[in-house]
Formats: sequence, structure tokens, C-alpha cells
Amino acid sequence: MAGQGGDQPHVTQPQRVWTLLVFGGQPFRLALTGNPALDHDGANRSMWKMVGTRTAAEAAKTLIEEQGCRVDLHTEEVTDEMRAAKVVEQFYGVDLPDVCQRVAALEDPK
Repeated sequence: MAGQGGDQPHVTQPQRVWTLLVFGGQPFRLALTGNPALDHDGANRSMWKMVGTRTAAEAAKTLIEEQGCRVDLHTEEVTDEMRAAKVVEQFYGVDLPDVCQRVAALEDPK
């Protein structure tokens, strides 16, 4: 019977849309069945969307990191605001929460 003798119920991971932001490293091409290929030149930033489970997305991230790249992995559960803040932080090299606190302090009429 399920649940007895150490049997674990089989849990299927949901398929999701994943965004991988790739920075630096070596040039490479990654092709996964059912997804567009990722061609990364190593010199520029690349953005790649794939559909798959968390396990598949993390495996793709690991493969890319093995090429010497830094990879940020996001799922569509991340809000647009969170994604925009992350992009601003990465591209402009700023700490957005710190900037927001500084702006708030300037606007505070104390």
C-alpha cells in the first residue's frame, strides 16, 4: 500500500516557463528538445526562455555555469516589478533597495 513500508507518492513537477539570464563565460550553443536554442557569444548578455520542470531548468543552469557563465534563473512566478528591479541592479550595478532608501530619506520632510 502507498504510504506504508517507505513508499513515497510520486509527485510530478509542473512545467513552467523559465528565464535564464546568462553573463560572460565561453561561447556555446545549448539546444533542448521543445525549446529554442540558446546561442551565447560569451561577450554579451543573453536571455533565454525555456519550458520545463524546475529540475530541467536547474540542470540547464548547471550546464551553462560549466561554461564559466554566471546565470540568473527566474520563473514566471517572479513579478514584473521584481524582474525589472533585478535587471536594473545587474545592468547598472546598483543596489536598488539602498537607492530606494536614500531617495525616501531625501523626500522625508523631517
